[in-house]
Amino acid sequence: MILNLNELTLEQSKLKAKLKKNVIADYNALTEQLIDYNRDSLEWLVCNVNSRSTVFSSMLAELESLRLISELISSGEIIEEIIVDNDELRKTISNLYPKINVHGKTSSLKNNIRLWKNNIRYGIWSLCSWLSGSKERRNKVCRGGRLTIIDTFIAKKVDAYWDRFYGNSVDKLIDAPKEQIYFMPLYLPFASKKQLDIIVANSKENLFFMSDFLLFKDYLYAWRYMGRFEKPDFASYTYQGFSLQWLLGKAYKESNQSYFYYAILMERAIMRMKELDVDIYLFVDWFENQSYDKSVYYAMHQYYPEAKVHGYMGFIADSTIFPHIIASNKELFCHIAPKDIYLCSSYLLKFYQNYNGYKHIAPALRNQEIYSSHRSTKPHDKFTLLVPFALDNYDMEYKYELLTDFIKSSNANINILLKPHPDANSSWMVSCTNKAGGKLEVVKGNVNSFLLKADAILAANTSVMFEALSLGIPVINLKDPLSIILFDKIEEVNEVLWYTANNLAELSDAIVRILNLNIEDAMTEGYRLRNYFFTKLEPQLIFQLFT
Repeated sequence: MILNLNELTLEQSKLKAKLKKNVIADYNALTEQLIDYNRDSLEWLVCNVNSRSTVFSSMLAELESLRLISELISSGEIIEEIIVDNDELRKTISNLYPKINVHGKTSSLKNNIRLWKNNIRYGIWSLCSWLSGSKERRNKVCRGGRLTIIDTFIAKKVDAYWDRFYGNSVDKLIDAPKEQIYFMPLYLPFASKKQLDIIVANSKENLFFMSDFLLFKDYLYAWRYMGRFEKPDFASYTYQGFSLQWLLGKAYKESNQSYFYYAILMERAIMRMKELDVDIYLFVDWFENQSYDKSVYYAMHQYYPEAKVHGYMGFIADSTIFPHIIASNKELFCHIAPKDIYLCSSYLLKFYQNYNGYKHIAPALRNQEIYSSHRSTKPHDKFTLLVPFALDNYDMEYKYELLTDFIKSSNANINILLKPHPDANSSWMVSCTNKAGGKLEVVKGNVNSFLLKADAILAANTSVMFEALSLGIPVINLKDPLSIILFDKIEEVNEVLWYTANNLAELSDAIVRILNLNIEDAMTEGYRLRNYFFTKLEPQLIFQLFT
């Protein structure tokens, strides 16, 4: 048989999807084994090889391909030819199975050029960031007394801080000295000093940036380590009989990307704060288990061992798609994961039940509107399907194509609202909606403003899916043709709110069943789920998180 890893057959795709959970467990075990190589090196601990992030590393997808090949061969399949557009994966397969003709369009030169472009880009960013630092902001922090520092985010093209993460919850603190609470946003590349000064001047919050503390030599230090730090002998690591030397070597080279670079700079910034006698009482990290999150825990352990560090997981995401978001005990042992983790949902506790850190429940600060929102018991004039997209090109493309095909093949009176991720490039989607005869509409802004207009929502790896369930809005889990994006039914959800569609005919059937659904029954089920998926804001819970 000929195995085309770029275009699997339906049966091969189903087998690959069936194996995914096992591969994730293997992937997590592999990174724990790798971490042991050098537990004391920040560069090694935060690099792509150990990240488990599918956003910045293709390692999980590559292990899935290797596991698929292994399963096919062990089941008696005779593979004569394998097509793969990945030079490192080609070498890995050929090394174990030299008699199989493994080939495809690969370009090591193109990858090397991309890596060098990254080096140049971060060199330019370093200069821009260094010039954006403010001695005035640094001195204010140094005089601030015992500080609470809150890790946060600054959106693109803003002229004031917008509290996207915490819902302005600092205003609700009980008897807390707000003048000693500082937000430290991870700002975007190429932010100018003028831009940051305007943001600070227009914001009521106390803001500072890591560039306020970094010296020019810190940027040189971080730039120097991108893809050039001590590594083990990758040839000693194997998976299903395959040598991982080429795949791990590629992941090692790809450590010259923004999150690794920010991680090194974050550690240097905290080190500089310690040198200037900044008194940090508490550091609240918006916890996504990214490289720069890990550097916060590492640096605070190194330079502020007596300070409190809270990891706040204020979002819900699917760990099957993003396995890195659930911290491991090995990461905790190496001081790159939170000893005190605050979870916005009781639902998340089941993923952390074996975690050795202290687990706390905290308010779902981004989702408090869910407690003041109520779905109408009256059906809408036209059935409306809300389609939120994750920050994933494949997720956008396959859903868009399936839905346009659905509209062409269906005479149903239906309106479909497409909600791209705020950081996604959706211009191509906007330009294509006119072809759908007005039944497809791209919407922007806060997704909650469209949620109550929906009669159903497509499953997506976003908190919006859980908000919809909590309002009694049914979810349609539209499986993609290749089963690349795969949601299992959430076991706590009653079938009255969960529908699975494997094709367009089943999508039509799901819509018909939802149209015949008793809305009050759906709302009752939603209210049951609300306090399980989210935690209501209570003053005491806010106080525990931020003090």
